Amino acid sequence: MKAREFLIEYNEQLTKQIVSDKILDEYEDNDTAVAIKKLADEADYYRIGGGVDSEIYVNDKSPDVIKILIGGYGRKTSEAAMGFLKFIQFCKANPNSIHLPKFGKVQTITVGKEKVYHVRMEKLYPLSEDEAQVAHIMTTRMNPQDTFDDLIYTIRNHGNAVPRMKPEVIKTVKNRAAREEKIAIKNKSIIPVIRKIEKFIGKSKNIEIDFNEMSDNIMKRKDGTWVITDPYVG
Repeated sequence: MKAREFLIEYNEQLTKQIVSDKILDEYEDNDTAVAIKKLADEADYYRIGGGVDSEIYVNDKSPDVIKILIGGYGRKTSEAAMGFLKFIQFCKANPNSIHLPKFGKVQTITVGKEKVYHVRMEKLYPLSEDEAQVAHIMTTRMNPQDTFDDLIYTIRNHGNAVPRMKPEVIKTVKNRAAREEKIAIKNKSIIPVIRKIEKFIGKSKNIEIDFNEMSDNIMKRKDGTWVITDPYVG
């Protein structure tokens, strides 16, 4: 597959988008990333973010996003990219899980002298502030042996900080905790999936699980279903 074709194939059904020159500021000195952005611009996609050795592009008219896994800027395929490819494998092996994203075809293309992976995945949406706080607690403050009651305790007490707060602050915190508790109850079915991924990744050499603080590692569909998007780092 030629580099120019990696997004052009989707262009026929899409309308022209205005792309901000600022979306790639942090990558402007990297030849591969700049080349990818140029090809994306030609296909009417714009960059919405990225991670370790990856770029994410979207077109508002498309039901999918395109994730580009860069092979480590001149190195062999990075551990972060390999980790995400392994995550795709895990998702396709568990197609009935509502908390895992749906992926399309994975292809390799060449941009300049570098091989990159072109991945299509379903478009997801950010969690609300309260939802993100609950997701953060689920993924960074729960141990594998913790129960759902432990999660609720943490939400209600925010790490045992409530007793040390001023009375006027306690009321605000408890109101928020009540909202977060409802969110946790509604979305508790994602916890076993997180544990399953942790167990799966524990068998992967040199790859670690990492749900970064307040990140987009968990997002949601339009119907509100939470989806784990990318739990890996190298």
